Amino acid sequence: VDNAATPPPVWLDELNLDPRQRVVAGFGTQVVQSQQEQLMASAWEQAGEIERANQRLRQEQLSLAINAVLHVKHFSRLSEDALLQVAAPAQARVVWADPPSNNTPNKPMSLQQRIADAVVPSQAVAGATRRLMRPRGAISRRVAVRGGQRTGGLVTKLNIPSTTSLPSGSQLGGFVTINKISESIPSLAQVVRSENATEQAMRAAAPSPLFQVVNEGEAMPLRVFVGVDSAAAKLFREAAATHQAKLNPIGISIFKPRPQLQLSTLKTTLLQRLDPAMTIKLRVRAVIQTTADQTSQADPLNTILAAPDFPQPMYEALRDLSQELLLPGLERVLPNTVTLLETNDKFVESFLVGLNTEMARELLWRGFPTDQRGTCFRRFWDAPQPDIESIHKWGAKALGQNAVGAGPQKKVVLLIRGELLSRYPNAVIYAAKAVINAGKREPGPVELHPIFRGTLQPDVVFLGFNLTVTDAVANPGWFFIIQEQPTEPRFGFDVGTDFGARTHVSMALPPPASVTLPPNAVWRRNAAHMAYITRQQPVRIAIHATQMIP
Repeated sequence: VDNAATPPPVWLDELNLDPRQRVVAGFGTQVVQSQQEQLMASAWEQAGEIERANQRLRQEQLSLAINAVLHVKHFSRLSEDALLQVAAPAQARVVWADPPSNNTPNKPMSLQQRIADAVVPSQAVAGATRRLMRPRGAISRRVAVRGGQRTGGLVTKLNIPSTTSLPSGSQLGGFVTINKISESIPSLAQVVRSENATEQAMRAAAPSPLFQVVNEGEAMPLRVFVGVDSAAAKLFREAAATHQAKLNPIGISIFKPRPQLQLSTLKTTLLQRLDPAMTIKLRVRAVIQTTADQTSQADPLNTILAAPDFPQPMYEALRDLSQELLLPGLERVLPNTVTLLETNDKFVESFLVGLNTEMARELLWRGFPTDQRGTCFRRFWDAPQPDIESIHKWGAKALGQNAVGAGPQKKVVLLIRGELLSRYPNAVIYAAKAVINAGKREPGPVELHPIFRGTLQPDVVFLGFNLTVTDAVANPGWFFIIQEQPTEPRFGFDVGTDFGARTHVSMALPPPASVTLPPNAVWRRNAAHMAYITRQQPVRIAIHATQMIP
């Protein structure tokens, strides 16, 4: 460890200082060295898509380095007019949102739509206009030859409210007086615009209880009925609503002046939206799909580092190296024997650490895109769930305490040696929790099935259960049951049935004396009755753990 102030994890200390664990880790190193070509072929097969993605990421890194310089050196120095014209091809893809008004956020839109709604004509920032008015273009050269002066800032000049120019050659009428200003104030007819007088607006107007059609010079009544139209008001409202569509058939509306563009704000926002550090990364995230952890924790332009996964149970590789390494003293187990063993989690974890360490070195040597943190081998037993957590997540735990899940660390293993499973390969094997019945232990309804299974040559089968030895031999403890497969019936007579000198039973003779016919069965009536008579009931053997572990 480089930093002496930080002590190494407990498991690493134990693995380095305990010779027993170092030797076991060395077995893992031997396995990888003996199978390195097959393992690397599988690793490269898994990394095919990763290598293509990394090549794309390296190209994007180069693109970012070049475009970042161009962005600072050229784009950021352009004026507002020039930047809008240069960025014209991207206007439809740049999202724009005006600052909120009255604490209400404005609806986002494209920059192209924002310019279309503004006072500046859209063609002023189009690419054709920019090419037409470029400083070294044909038109600019002609203007210079004829003694003209080219002026820039087209967008700035057009970004003003709509005005009316004086006709050419017109004469001023003189000084403006207050009276002339008063005379120019719009009349009531100009204030009450026709486009506001719609049928819906008239029907929705508030009731007018004082409305009455009177002759000129007559006084208005003083009585008020709140919230109710007068009779004249009701008739007038209906008539106005009925005839309004004819008074304004084309729905003429007022011309609303277009808003100006905030060019300084627009330039700042546009530079941010076009920043290669943002645009290129967004494109990479859209093209290359990564996991949530990679997206949130790393720069999307970093090359992808991954570790291959080898899901095969590695006890097989250790068994092929030597069965004595997996189960020392196997030769002392007698034929036709059933016994209980216990897993050694420290052995399993040490072996897997040796496998992963040597595999990481091999991946680095072969140039595989990995950061060497990946745990390639996580399965020792042939189980659906990995046996260990990823090694970089072990933290300060001790060796033997890094199993996946909440099961016991040392699991019970049922070892069967003999021809039993060769003759009945589909036998059902499970554990049943014992119950006390009349002072005796019997298999109860609670069952526990094996979590892994393995074989050793020539006739050994072992099965692991999510139990500890302490639980198995407790009171009442657990039974281990071996039973015939119920769906595979067998037919015949019991062993020891006396058939005399005959090798085949004649149907004309009565059944042997030692054969008891089941209820309602008739000897030699038909094939169904004979199958019923000769069908053998499935056999089940229940052995309590205390019979195998004193």
